[in-house]
Amino acid sequence: MAAKALEITMLEELIGEPAATRKRPGRPKRQDRTGETDDERRARKSAEQAERRRQRKAKAEETASVIRDADTTRQALADVAMMLLQRGGPVADEIEAMLAQVFRHQIGAPMSIRGECVSRSLKPKYLRYPDMTREERMQRLRFALI
Repeated sequence: MAAKALEITMLEELIGEPAATRKRPGRPKRQDRTGETDDERRARKSAEQAERRRQRKAKAEETASVIRDADTTRQALADVAMMLLQRGGPVADEIEAMLAQVFRHQIGAPMSIRGECVSRSLKPKYLRYPDMTREERMQRLRFALI
């Protein structure tokens, strides 16, 4: 067993780099920052964060999509809820009941929100309401003439 390990080690030395010094993929070595002051550290962290934000924005523009984070997830869920409220049905009733829990001190808020979704005056950020049917357009015209 020991002879095989020795032979392998000798062969590796003949072929090229020893296994211990061979470069492996992974995280780069950390820089020595022992002499860094608090101000220097803050400035470096700010610059790194700005670079990360710039890269995320560039990636979002490149893919023509939204990068998922907490804010965009909340907004996308809000857009989906607007679509469901606009369509109506049992799911819209459940959403309205949940809105009533959130806005429990503002009695008419859930109905107003649902009305704004139905009338399409509350605009989603990432999605679009489906095109209006002929009946919906006619109903809107009737309300506008009254």
